[in-house]
Amino acid sequence: RFDERRVLEAVVEATRSVLAQAGRYPSVPFATPSARSTVVRPARRKDARAMARLHRESLPDSFLSTLGDGFLRRLYRALSGDPRAVTLVAERDSMVVGFAAGTRSVSGSYRRFLLRDGVGGFIAAAPRLVRPSVLRRVLETARYPRRAGQLPDSELLAIAVEDAWRSTGVGRALADGVLDELTRLGAPAVKVVVHVENEDAVRFYQRLGFRPAARIAIHNGEVSNVLVIERNHRGHA
Repeated sequence: RFDERRVLEAVVEATRSVLAQAGRYPSVPFATPSARSTVVRPARRKDARAMARLHRESLPDSFLSTLGDGFLRRLYRALSGDPRAVTLVAERDSMVVGFAAGTRSVSGSYRRFLLRDGVGGFIAAAPRLVRPSVLRRVLETARYPRRAGQLPDSELLAIAVEDAWRSTGVGRALADGVLDELTRLGAPAVKVVVHVENEDAVRFYQRLGFRPAARIAIHNGEVSNVLVIERNHRGHA
């Protein structure tokens, strides 16, 4: 009865009603969020701002969030233009309510980003890089692809969905879309890295067909689970 998502839906509905009465919003009834009410499409460069916000709000404790919105915007703009990466957004009423990103090659996408956007990304993150702990994590992240050993180089990098659209199938639709496209790009297997304490995320990926493959310490000894899914040429696990 007091689920936070219901509160959010009520607030959004009331706000849209007031805006519609003022002529500031189309006067259409508010529908309960569902996967059927959204459109999943390839991300565009202009979507990077919404993707950065969703990343920061949904993954506040992630390392990339500590580098700030400016860095995240540059990163997702770069991934949106990377031919070996896949970026999708879920859109409802012209509003981005979720996104997912993956890459055929983590090492390749990192190199491409550093060569093309490294200076701008460094400038955007500079205020935070003065902290030694953050700079150390940057260097550890840069070395991460080499430390992944025999694990697949293809990776599902991130999924983030607005609170009101969680548990509606939107996250699954985004993940399936990224995995299908990575399979089309020739990835026989895809990994995802999840902090060892994020049990909800582990269960979500296991429902998608991922299986535990390894544990890896990336940032100052922080342990993460690595899960892998193998896909055939038709995209099935």
